Amino acid sequence: MILARGIIDGFEVEGIFESVEAARLAGYEIAEAQERETAEKESDVNVEQIKQVAELAHEINRAYCASLGDWSYSPWEKAPDWQKKSAINGVKFLNDNPSSTPRDCHDNWMRDKRADGWKYGPFLNPDSKEHPCIKPYDELPDGQRRKDALFIRVVRACCNFADGIGAADAN
Repeated sequence: MILARGIIDGFEVEGIFESVEAARLAGYEIAEAQERETAEKESDVNVEQIKQVAELAHEINRAYCASLGDWSYSPWEKAPDWQKKSAINGVKFLNDNPSSTPRDCHDNWMRDKRADGWKYGPFLNPDSKEHPCIKPYDELPDGQRRKDALFIRVVRACCNFADGIGAADAN
């Protein structure tokens, strides 16, 4: 594994990649790269901290959606498991892919949903596993695209991706 440091959109960032080539393909102008053991990366990530960040991102997205008149988000403590799992998977995805765009996060979310048997439906229906956002990113309403961007900003604000989520305590 390679820990690559570089500049993305004017911000100094770090990411874990299979190779220097993969880091460059992700848009990193590599200032420094070093080998890093996969086991070390995995040990950095604290499962409880992932859940805490996911809860915060969920609650902020819930408030944002409510401001748009979308009341489909339950408070975290009452949220169904599928909703919590989506937030947790989103945090994990961003931890593993720190330079991801809202489009990347949406595509990852859609892959996870489809893998769990969800499909497109005009309305959210957890019983039939239908969701109105299971469609290409460019077809999402502006509010949904903004929600994806907000999720990323919240997670990035909470986490120091250089050393996994566990490093957020050190700052």
